[in-house]
Amino acid sequence: MCRPASIFFALNLELRSSTVSLVLFAFSVSSPPASHCTVLQPESFGKQPVGYTLYNYFFRLNNLIQPPLSVSRTSSSCHDASRHVLYDDGINDPQDGTIRSHSFHLFMRFSYQLALPLFCIQAIITAHIKYTQGFLSKPLGGLPMPYIFWPEKDQGLILPIYLMQAICWSAETTVHVEELFFWLFLLSLSPTSSGWFKSIYFKSFCFFVIPIFVTSIGIVVGMQEDVLRMEAVLYSFNCILNLILTVLFLWVLYRYPIWLKSLKVSGAPPDLIIRLYGIGELNKVKTAFRFLFIVPLAVLSFDGLSKTQPLNHIMWVVDLLLLSALIGEFVQCLATMAIFFPRNYVKECGFRAGQEVGRLQSNQSESKSYSSKGIYQETNQSGETSSTLTPSGVPLAILQYRSPIEIMQMNMNTKKKSQISATTTKRIEIESMEC
Repeated sequence: MCRPASIFFALNLELRSSTVSLVLFAFSVSSPPASHCTVLQPESFGKQPVGYTLYNYFFRLNNLIQPPLSVSRTSSSCHDASRHVLYDDGINDPQDGTIRSHSFHLFMRFSYQLALPLFCIQAIITAHIKYTQGFLSKPLGGLPMPYIFWPEKDQGLILPIYLMQAICWSAETTVHVEELFFWLFLLSLSPTSSGWFKSIYFKSFCFFVIPIFVTSIGIVVGMQEDVLRMEAVLYSFNCILNLILTVLFLWVLYRYPIWLKSLKVSGAPPDLIIRLYGIGELNKVKTAFRFLFIVPLAVLSFDGLSKTQPLNHIMWVVDLLLLSALIGEFVQCLATMAIFFPRNYVKECGFRAGQEVGRLQSNQSESKSYSSKGIYQETNQSGETSSTLTPSGVPLAILQYRSPIEIMQMNMNTKKKSQISATTTKRIEIESMEC
């Protein structure tokens, strides 16, 4: 007896997934170019050796800093964001001092970006076939037309469809594997660590990539005679693999706040800390919705491997699980694209790194300097230093580590204090006049 939701588990999932793929692909290619790029000098990291190494590798993950740091500390070239979205075209490896070929980085970027339209093509072809064939009537309902009753020309498309799906899913999984190992590499980075291409994490990544592609394609080619069995095995393999990656990424989320605190102590620039904090929040959202995407598909896949297949014969259960998985897939892909294609709102608003904002008055006799901990300071004629103030009198360095609600409260408290001090001054004047 055939499952009611044969080939991709549901009749109308292909149209939904094709829409999701088009939206995500449009989002990925519409990333705005960077403008007003300014090089952050490595002196702002302090004198710790690990700071210079981290500064080079931060950009290597998802274009966190624009433009990249080069060996010459006077470099100020501004690259377009579309040329180095995930990785830059010429980042120096601080361990060997040479510029490596970044075909690997371009491959990692476009493997994820091209997987979306390929998913869309596969989904549209499958949806066209299934909507053309329609339902097979049975008592108390119906079921999608089994593939064995399809015309020969449509049956000949089954193997290319699933090969395309296996390649696309393997490419997406490969990106998540690289992302996991690179975050582990960053979290364990020390002054004595080797470069990314020489690290055990990169070697482990290469060790896992080839089996992922070979296994997925081998399942499709080796089990093409039994399409339903092949479908269940393919989905079960990818769901188990992605579930393991998602569970391992929980350790990265656990260590991430501690890592950020250590960077702040070592004197990382505030702009970098803010960006990393935002990426950490996106990773939390992505991980949560990855569970929402993987678990329902895993349930249906494991049920398809059983003899009775109780869940796949209940249409509303299939639709509920698939809709949940579709929502999880859409949000986690959107979060991944937001991480891979970050927008620097500071630069888009016209500000530059090291630029000072929020002054009521400017004193030409005061000279501005940037401390090693990324805090704007002023040096007056007497040689004393003081933090830059906003119009409300709050130090700018404090605002860089405060939430908007805390900033509003600080502004209100500052105004209240000024009002109280003014009232006290008036009372003193009145009392002095009476005396």
